[in-house]
Amino acid sequence: MAPLAARDEPRQGLWDLVLPRRTTSGEETIASFVRRRLGDEVSSLFAESVLAGIHSGDPDRLSIDATFPQLVAMERDQRSLILAARKARLSRGSSAPVSAFLSLARGMGSLVDALVAKLPAGTLRLRAPVRALSIVGKRWLVHTERGAESFDAVHLALPPRAAAPLLSQIAPDAARLLAAVRHVSSAVVLLGYHQRQLERTLDASGFVVPPGEDCELTASTWLSHKWPGRAPQDHVLLRGFLGGTRDPEAHTLPDDELIARAKKGFARTVGAHGEPVLSRVVRYPVASPQMELGHRARIERVARLVAELPAELHLAAAGFNGVGIPDTIRQAQSVWP
Repeated sequence: MAPLAARDEPRQGLWDLVLPRRTTSGEETIASFVRRRLGDEVSSLFAESVLAGIHSGDPDRLSIDATFPQLVAMERDQRSLILAARKARLSRGSSAPVSAFLSLARGMGSLVDALVAKLPAGTLRLRAPVRALSIVGKRWLVHTERGAESFDAVHLALPPRAAAPLLSQIAPDAARLLAAVRHVSSAVVLLGYHQRQLERTLDASGFVVPPGEDCELTASTWLSHKWPGRAPQDHVLLRGFLGGTRDPEAHTLPDDELIARAKKGFARTVGAHGEPVLSRVVRYPVASPQMELGHRARIERVARLVAELPAELHLAAAGFNGVGIPDTIRQAQSVWP
């Protein structure tokens, strides 16, 4: 499905205050939605660097309905995005958190540790990848290197591209739909500096880089400023993002090249100089699902096909109905309340 055409004439972002809500049906891309409500300039700066940047994707391909349904609802229910955002802020009042960015004091790994601690003894099996799934009667056979075991139900907490091969024999149509979900790759470089190595004071949580800017990074999070305890005293920890649809092969570069690019990017943006006291590279090959136009219809079709199987199967992970941790928690709770 092609994206809906936006009006050609430029508009100031404040026109959103008087524009009527959309009356036509059909999916819309992130770029088309933002351009229609807030104008070309906001679309080029905000749609790609912020909204699409979260997904490492292309705003002219990503579906606003699948990626940010809350923005679609704001227009539908309140007409103006600006007025809806103001109303939401006022309704939160003084009870709103100091920061919109929340994490756990000991890092996100502690969430996994807490979940594992709640499991009954002996139920977690590591280094036992599932090789295949099959159905006997109304029960599942889960095949691993240790053999096959029978279960009442299966929950695949895997992104679409990883779930597809396991469904290829039992639900081939669903598998083909999941395999068609495009994924892109990225890399993250973590650099630690002494505070005196930075010319700029870190007075925000990071930055995003609009397309066309002379910067090696697509975005950055200043981890030690965003959350306490992420770096020793008088030090800072910076995270730089590379790759995505802007540079699809960045994750294949050697560590020293990625670190060099990140150092150059931080030199441009925060005046980082000298050698970092710490450097780490993390690669995410084919790891970011692209919820493009038609994604919601595709996932709804997969859900119907899965529901027709004689044995109980659930799918919930990044890339089905959202990509963030809150999204995946919400999906899991809808299956196992």
